[in-house]
Amino acid sequence: MKRAIFCLLILLSSALALSQDDGVPRTEWGAPDFQGVWRYATLFPFERPLEFGEKQSYSEAEVLAIERAQHERFDNANNSVNLNRPAPPVAESLPRVGNYDLF
Repeated sequence: MKRAIFCLLILLSSALALSQDDGVPRTEWGAPDFQGVWRYATLFPFERPLEFGEKQSYSEAEVLAIERAQHERFDNANNSVNLNRPAPPVAESLPRVGNYDLF
């Protein structure tokens, strides 16, 4: 009898623990609500580069190398422009008028 009461208490306490609110906002149909502002600003690529193979995480040296390369690309893209440079040559393949939206 004591064993049955003990098992019943354990089942009730686990049911109460599982029924507690987890603090995650939910939609009206009960799924987690992921609405909001999502940032995609990251130095790391969405897909893992092939040279890393099956590794689960980056080492500290790899992280520093990726950050350094990204900062170098940013700095090179934002070098000051020489205002005295000549105009770029016109590409022969482009039409003379209306090429403003050719990508």
